[in-house]
Amino acid sequence: MWLGSLEAITVFILLVYGLNFAMCVLWKVIFRKIRSRSEATMDSALLNAIGISCMLIPLISLYLLFMAYGESYAFTEFLLSWLKVDLRVIAMFLAAPIPPIVALVVYMEIAKVLNMLELDKLKRVTGLEGLASLGVLKVLGIGYAAGVTINALIAIGEEIGWRAYLTPALISHAGVTATIIIVGIVWGLWHIPINLSVKHVFEKSLPWISLRWLLLSSVISFTIFSYPLYLLLITSNSILP
Repeated sequence: MWLGSLEAITVFILLVYGLNFAMCVLWKVIFRKIRSRSEATMDSALLNAIGISCMLIPLISLYLLFMAYGESYAFTEFLLSWLKVDLRVIAMFLAAPIPPIVALVVYMEIAKVLNMLELDKLKRVTGLEGLASLGVLKVLGIGYAAGVTINALIAIGEEIGWRAYLTPALISHAGVTATIIIVGIVWGLWHIPINLSVKHVFEKSLPWISLRWLLLSSVISFTIFSYPLYLLLITSNSILP
């Protein structure tokens, strides 16, 4: 089938890289023209704008690939075939964020007692000044709810490209191990324009992080992360949740 051909795979990668670069440039231009009193608010807005829009790029690229081969009518069927509900995976998905949230709450409480945590600075860096009146648990609760609902739905935009399409397509050519590594590297390198676009945010909040380290860690971390995502894919035959 044409979808698994090396030509189609190459076209998809070119599309996903090109559109991602264009999207990052577009948002940088837009935000340079916008003036705001709160620099932290603008940084947070830029992170959200680039993050959300770029997560949809693999989905858009895959649709354009179907269009390029004259089979746009088959895209919806392909998408729905990977949106299956597996209760085991969903249960793990809902439970997975709880341990780190508990650990974060404990850390923040200990850090406050020891005067090691500057909450005002943390709010400025994260752009959460508007949530200052809420307690830590309420803020984390809002974050958890958003993470398992809105963010999870937006993440489908990425997963349909990397996991539902690119991973199975490459396995037939390179095998499982090589595919996991290749997809991880492609996925990590894809984040370079995103990292460059928000480089100034990281430099202000995490001045010890160099650009070289940021780019290298992206490639390494996404390559490692590709393995558990592959296991979830073959376990559930779905990109949900």
